[in-house]
Formats: sequence, C-alpha cells, structure tokens
Amino acid sequence: SLKGRDKHGWTPLHLACGPADDYELVHYLIQHGADPYARDLNDYTPLHVATQFSAQKVAYYLKTLDDLDTDTDNDDLFSDLGMSNDTYESDSVFESEPPS
Repeated sequence: SLKGRDKHGWTPLHLACGPADDYELVHYLIQHGADPYARDLNDYTPLHVATQFSAQKVAYYLKTLDDLDTDTDNDDLFSDLGMSNDTYESDSVFESEPPS
C-alpha cells in the first residue's frame, strides 16, 4: 500500500527518496497516489529525506511539483531548503537544472 508506514512513519515514498536517487520510482509512486506531503514521526517529508541523502534528481523532481511547499518545517525547525544546506554537495541539490 502506498499509504502504509514503517515503524518510523516512513511511507514507500520516503524510502524511495533515499540514497538510490531514483526519481523515476518517485515519479511512479506519486502518479499512483503517494503523498509528497506525507510526514514521518519526526515530521520529515519525502523532500527532507531527499535532501538529507543528497538525492539530487529526486530533490529536483519534488521541487518542481507545482503545489509542493518547499518551506515546510519539521520538528527540528529546519526547512527543506535549509536542511539541504547542511548536506553533502548541498550547493547542487537545488540547482535550476536537473542533475545528470
């Protein structure tokens, strides 16, 4: 189920936004009903996960969703964009062009 969660509150979309950086899988999940706004037990969204793992293609894809709010805060008071500033290769996580 796309709405299922693990013990940390992660959905399949959260898991797909990790280090594999598989934006095609993320796109597929969203097209089939996965919620890009879903929050885990720590209030992290899939975009938080993508930035945390420097999943550049996934972060770019999520950022380009028309209605995705990239300034939502989690419990640690980091915005999705602010959190990316502390991640590896953060300067390229939110480039204007998709990474190759």
